[in-house]
Amino acid sequence: MPHTHNQILARVSPTDLEDLRRSFHVVSLVHGQVLANAYDHMHKVYFPYSGILSCVVELEDGSIVESGMIGNDGVLGAGQALNKKLSLHKVIVQIPGLAAAVDADHLKAVVQSSPDLLAILIKYEQFFTAQVQQTSACNALHRSLRKITKTRGSFPTDEAALKLLYLAIKNAGLHWRRPVEWTAAMGQFAIHFGARFPGTAR
Repeated sequence: MPHTHNQILARVSPTDLEDLRRSFHVVSLVHGQVLANAYDHMHKVYFPYSGILSCVVELEDGSIVESGMIGNDGVLGAGQALNKKLSLHKVIVQIPGLAAAVDADHLKAVVQSSPDLLAILIKYEQFFTAQVQQTSACNALHRSLRKITKTRGSFPTDEAALKLLYLAIKNAGLHWRRPVEWTAAMGQFAIHFGARFPGTAR
């Protein structure tokens, strides 16, 4: 399979790609397969060609919370390989596919002689960190909304439930540094809920 199926590899120079190919082998990503456990060293780096990897955090009660996803636009384990860091997440194959697996030590050796490859990987790590932060914020908001609706019980109408969620999100927004564009949010509600959204029936 062409390495351009992974967007990170597609940006790598021909010279660096040829160096990486010495340790490449294509592997199948099987649904439910665990590619990394939290606080484990990663010996392989995965560049997905297809499929989705789910990064999750296991809670004390046995439940799991998704903190990020990796597809063919990303890479799993590059940051850990470069700095000998431990994996912060348990990583599970959510949607099966294929990936190029590279020995972590080999990747580190190639990066040490290629500032361009290092810059590509660092930029992706920054993007992934932002994704995890955003996902964590969304999870916190969703938990608060579930708690509110569970405490409230049944709703006489869809409009009553919508108003409660609107007020809860607006109240949460008071604590956010970045203001929420409510006009855009209301527009999306209208598109998705149509006649169920007050005042937008067509």
